[in-house]
Order: sequence, then structure tokens, then C-alpha cells
Amino acid sequence: MEIKNNDKLKEILKTRHIKKDLMIVLGVDERTVRAIISDLAVNEPIIATSNRAGYKLAVDINDADGVDHELKDLDSRIRRLEARKKPLMAFNERVKGRK
Repeated sequence: MEIKNNDKLKEILKTRHIKKDLMIVLGVDERTVRAIISDLAVNEPIIATSNRAGYKLAVDINDADGVDHELKDLDSRIRRLEARKKPLMAFNERVKGRK
């Protein structure tokens, strides 16, 4: 999901905003806000940490702690997702081995 004016969104996100605010400003639903932020975060340093609601674009040294926390959150999420893959892969091996 792309928004036509990323510059506008990046300007908005120079300060932290919660999903509800972004839904109103962008005129979209919650799922669309998450998709837009997810797409933007592939190219921009978006901070969305587990300890604080909302999204913020990292713009200067004052955002360094938030970026560090976001990196730790992402690493933790990756580890949990990798762990979830193991039983699925084991199931696939069992089932496919019986064909």
C-alpha cells in the first residue's frame, strides 16, 4: 500500500502519532495505516517500539535510543517467528514423508 505523498507522511511522522491520528489524517482504516507504515519502514527509519504507542520517523540524534529499542524489538520478533517455524517444518517433514 503506497500513499501518493510520502513527503507529507514523513513530515507528519517527525513527531510521534498513534494509528487513530493517522487514520484521520490519511482518511484510511487501521489496516491501511499499518500497511502504509510497513511499506514506508522498508526505506525509512520508522520507530514503532513495544514500550510506546505510535509511530515516529527517526530524524536526529534524539531518536537514537528509540532506534536502538526498535532494533531490539525486531530482533526479538525474528527469534519468535523462527521458533514458530520449527513445529510447522517438522509437521511438513512428517506429512510429506508419508506420501
